[in-house]
Amino acid sequence: MSYVENKESYLALINRFVRCEITAPDFQQRFMTLWKTDRDEQLAARNAWPKRFDLELDDAFKKGKLSEKDYLERSASLWGLDTVEKRTFVAFLDQVFSACDCFIADPSPSIDPLSEYTETQLRDYVAAKLGVHKQVI
Repeated sequence: MSYVENKESYLALINRFVRCEITAPDFQQRFMTLWKTDRDEQLAARNAWPKRFDLELDDAFKKGKLSEKDYLERSASLWGLDTVEKRTFVAFLDQVFSACDCFIADPSPSIDPLSEYTETQLRDYVAAKLGVHKQVI
């Protein structure tokens, strides 16, 4: 599967969290497990390529052989993100993943409270990003 192929699973999980049907620790664990599984499958597929096409694109861009627009389009296509909707969805998931990574179930031993989310802050952030995502697609 992939991020895009698992879209309904992600959205169902996110909606359950936003509707307060599951706790933040449960959401964090489930979301990150699903995301990491998709990431690992993507990396396994990449490792099966006859050569590292992604690194070739990076190199061509760094050497000025590709415009930023061409680089972004080719890179997205390489990863199967050939539509704006797919790219937008994966960007949305990346934002949710980053927020989950900043969630602290017990904020009392916080090292950097300005860069950590409480349960309420995580839920509010995910709900806001979900609202933006729904407007874009």
